[in-house]
Amino acid sequence: MSEAQESECAAESPEHGLIRSVWTDRDFAILGWHDAVVRGVNVTLGEFREEDGNSAGPQDQVALDLDYITRWVQPTRGSHGHFTFWIAPCALVFYGVTEWEMEAERRDWIGGFEIADVHLVEGGWHVEGYGFGLYVAGGGFRQTFRRQPIHTDGQTLSLAERGGYSFSETPAVL
Repeated sequence: MSEAQESECAAESPEHGLIRSVWTDRDFAILGWHDAVVRGVNVTLGEFREEDGNSAGPQDQVALDLDYITRWVQPTRGSHGHFTFWIAPCALVFYGVTEWEMEAERRDWIGGFEIADVHLVEGGWHVEGYGFGLYVAGGGFRQTFRRQPIHTDGQTLSLAERGGYSFSETPAVL
């Protein structure tokens, strides 16, 4: 979560900082993906869908399975000066995709990709990472948290903690 999101939600949020399970592109300004780890990528190709005789556009999706940091915890005295983190597994799904492109350095995939930031660009989104980049043109996105955040010393969760790999958009009960 970004600093703006933390301040906006501080009064009403639990210690882990997550106040709801589903976020969308309307929340873009208050979300922050810095150091989120991409555990998997899934592309679903669809067809144009008709609604009331009108084309609703392509139904292609690009989904990222993430370990998302919901809150960075400042080190306290006696904690050896290290941040700790609240992390939750989530699916970041870009929908209505008309075009996508991903570049990656294969050697950097081991252990997952870390996101530096997500940028709104003309016609879509640019996921900027360390050793990779993803451009997605199309509708918008939904980010669905599948489990409650876990407090940890590292910036990733184990497979057991996250419930394995998943692109499920079934939200956690917070």
